[in-house]
This record gives sequence, structure tokens and C-alpha cells, in this order.
Amino acid sequence: MPVSILVLASDPDSRNTLRRIGEEFGRVVTTSKPALAIYLAAVHEPRVAIVDFDAVPPGGRSGLVSTLRDRFRSAVIGVGAPTTVEDVAALGLAAIVEKPVSGGRLISAVGQILDGRVGESADARDTPDGAT
Repeated sequence: MPVSILVLASDPDSRNTLRRIGEEFGRVVTTSKPALAIYLAAVHEPRVAIVDFDAVPPGGRSGLVSTLRDRFRSAVIGVGAPTTVEDVAALGLAAIVEKPVSGGRLISAVGQILDGRVGESADARDTPDGAT
């Protein structure tokens, strides 16, 4: 059975990029709204949630992560600008990938989660060179 992956990103270009990367692993559902992400998680039970935290207001970030992780058992990968990922680093995410997102880094993070190897890499952050 294909893995279900949830993508939350407000920017359509970012959402499409994250969706295409997620499709390497399974079925992807996307949204631009945090509240809809929770609904989609309830319906689709994603193993992985790729969340662009630039789309989530700071006051709602911890609640979103705990709901996805604790209630729906989704591993949450945080994506965002450098200052955003610094803010969400303490939320217990499975991985963090800084923008600009390189496909290779995000594919590696999702692969490690699905293979049960979360936390093997000391630093899952992207480098600005965009290398994959």
C-alpha cells in the first residue's frame, strides 16, 4: 500500500515542489491552510507531514505539530526560512530542511523516516547551494 504524505505550504510553487518530492514515496495530499491540514490528517492518516512553517502563524506551530505527531502519529518534517526553522527546532520535529529546499535533502529525510532511521543524520538542514 502506498504511503500517505501530507504537504502544507501556503505558496503554490513551494507546495508543488514539496508535493513532487513527496510523490517519490507515495500518495500526497496538499493544502495551504493549517486547519485543513488537521482535517486531511484525520482522513488520510499520513505517515509523514511536510510542513512549510512559513505558512503557519507562530502561535499555532506547537499545536499543529503536537496534533499531527501525537494524535495522527505523523512524523513532521519542518521546512522554512532560516529564522523560521530556528523557531521550530525545539518542537520535536523528525527533520528540518531550510529553504531553498533541495530535493536530495528532503528525499533523504523522508526516506530515513520511512525506513525507521530518524535521527541518524546530525544535521538535516539544506545548504543554500541547492545541490541535490
